[in-house]
This record gives sequence, C-alpha cells and structure tokens, in this order.
Amino acid sequence: MDYEQILKRFPFLSIIRSNDKEYLGIIQQCDSAYVMFFDYNSIKNPQLKKAFISLGETWWWESNRKIPITFFLYNDMKEFYPFLMVLSAKNTTIDRGHEINLFNISEKRTKRRTIELVKKQ
Repeated sequence: MDYEQILKRFPFLSIIRSNDKEYLGIIQQCDSAYVMFFDYNSIKNPQLKKAFISLGETWWWESNRKIPITFFLYNDMKEFYPFLMVLSAKNTTIDRGHEINLFNISEKRTKRRTIELVKKQ
C-alpha cells in the first residue's frame, strides 16, 4: 500500500507499527503506557470506511487537533468503537502522522507583565 499518497490526501491518518505489524488509522490518544487508535484496515464495509474518512476530515479541519476525535465527534464515532485498538506504547512506534497526547493540552501559558514602580512625591 502506498502510504505516502494516502497521507498526503488524508493528513489525519497515521502509520503505527507494533510487533512487526503495520496499522493505518486515526490516533485517539498516546501516552507513556498505551497507544489508542482507530484501525482503518479493520473496517470492512466500504460505506463505513467512507464515513470514517469523512469524520476524520471534519475533525482535522474543524478542530484544533489537540483533542481526540471522540471528544470532538462523540456521537458520530460511537459506531467505530469496535475498531478501536489499544497497544502497549513500549512495543509501538508512530512512523508518520499526527499524535495526540492529552497531557500536552494542559500546557500553561504565561502572560508577560511589566510592573513599574513609581514613587509618589
């Protein structure tokens, strides 16, 4: 399968490798223990595959891409839960594509303030 062409056309898909197997799908969550993703190749129904790709495009272009697809499209993604795979992060690498880690969302932004002390006369 030519993954380069697929990833150019569908940038929300990722290539995941684990235990000498290669997967194509949308990553739900990555952390130090697990990699959770929806496996595109497990979907056998062509209409369901089209719906999956359409939801992926909606998530990619209409969200900030930092939240998982199931948070953004909760009701729509329910029918794809049978295709959700959970792999150990120890044996898994993400070769190409977009990763989501919920711990990165909580990055605190600091504002710079300038305080000027002026003595009253």
